[in-house]
Amino acid sequence: MECHERIRALRIEHHLTQKEAGEMLKIPESTYRSYELGRRQFPLCHLLALGKYFDCSLDFLSGASNVRKPYPER
Repeated sequence: MECHERIRALRIEHHLTQKEAGEMLKIPESTYRSYELGRRQFPLCHLLALGKYFDCSLDFLSGASNVRKPYPER
């Protein structure tokens, strides 16, 4: 699964609209929609914010891993 597909699935799982996700990231809904459709790539700052919100690792968001939980804090 590609990054934008995984993030879309997480958004739906958490019952968020694209507008609400955009508001959380402080970006317009149209920009968020472009990210989620794969027309634009998510900037790292937005991936970090989404990882914290969804409580998952960047590896999971990017599709590099199927392990959802973030790394433990040190």
